[in-house]
Amino acid sequence: METAITALDGRVTNLETALNQSLARIEALIRQEIQDLKTEQLRDIRATIDRVERDLKDEIRRIADDQRRLWEATRALEGRENQRTGAGKSIGWVGNVIAVALGGGIGAILTSLLSGGKPPHP
Repeated sequence: METAITALDGRVTNLETALNQSLARIEALIRQEIQDLKTEQLRDIRATIDRVERDLKDEIRRIADDQRRLWEATRALEGRENQRTGAGKSIGWVGNVIAVALGGGIGAILTSLLSGGKPPHP
């Protein structure tokens, strides 16, 4: 009977050992699966971040290009406005010179006509 108990005890010990080893293998597999999932998720997140960074850089380039074109258009408008202002001033100056010349000439003619060609009184 002692041999039956010893045999039974050996079998229980073997089962405990096999159970502990099985649980350790299951735990290792679960840990590996979790690690693989983390690695995969991190890789996917990194790929998403890289794609977003590329998209943002492209958007920034487009915005910078639009801003450059806007500044060029602003400078062109400024140049046209300066030319228009300068042309207006030039035309005004020419008009003033002509008016002074005509006014002086007409004044001289009127003075000559009114005085009858005689010099002014002393």
